[in-house]
Amino acid sequence: MGAVVVVPELVDSLSAVVKAVDGNVKLEVATSGSNANGDWIRFTNGVQICWVSGSTSNISSAAGSIFVSGSVAPGSWPQAFVATPVITVAAQSSAGEAVWLAVGDGLSASGRPRVWGMCWKSVSSGAAWQMVAVGRWK
Repeated sequence: MGAVVVVPELVDSLSAVVKAVDGNVKLEVATSGSNANGDWIRFTNGVQICWVSGSTSNISSAAGSIFVSGSVAPGSWPQAFVATPVITVAAQSSAGEAVWLAVGDGLSASGRPRVWGMCWKSVSSGAAWQMVAVGRWK
């Protein structure tokens, strides 16, 4: 796995978002909305946040000592970024089991990556997943 690269401009922008929460800096929303690919908000300082959710198929295919779902194909962000964004993902099982996600190919400025649900045991349901991407739109 390669080293994580921190872009100073992104750190500055995220710092501004954090400061806005406690009232020290006012951020202005340039635009926001949703489409079939998810939701987004764009700030006038160039920061963009997109979020999308979905679900995997049953987590029932043995892969060594764990079980995996079929992959959820890569898709488009609701609005494109100017460079590859930083993402975070979360998963939840409707069966009440601890599940997690694997992220694969497809992450780019215009698209979200492939994901798989994983669990320590076979689960007859899939995992609901959420993905949040933070980057720049200008």
